[in-house]
Amino acid sequence: MKKPISAIDTETTGNDFFHGCKPWLVTACDGKRNYWWEGTVNPQTREVHWEADELLDLQKYINDNIELVFQNRNFDQRALSTIGIYLPQPLIHDTLIAGHLVCSGDVHGLKECSMKYNNYHNDDEQ
Repeated sequence: MKKPISAIDTETTGNDFFHGCKPWLVTACDGKRNYWWEGTVNPQTREVHWEADELLDLQKYINDNIELVFQNRNFDQRALSTIGIYLPQPLIHDTLIAGHLVCSGDVHGLKECSMKYNNYHNDDEQ
């Protein structure tokens, strides 16, 4: 049975996917449970190794959703494609675009939006 909606985020070794940067962590939340898939990063080279079963499980999770929510979908989609993960084009929402449409003058970082809209406090770094 397909899940109705999930939010997905990637953490990467950098922003230049054309020159070797890759995601090393993908997290998701469906409102009931948190999920994560993690590759291994070589600290000297910053190369990321993913186990095949992790990638299969991640792709299955993505395929099993009716709707996906991203904060900057283009970035995450490019990042995921570098490790062979593709979005099957279900309904995809981008909170970055929505934020610009609603409040174009505000800061639109994921943490700032969480603090503003969800009363999430910035104490995770302490």
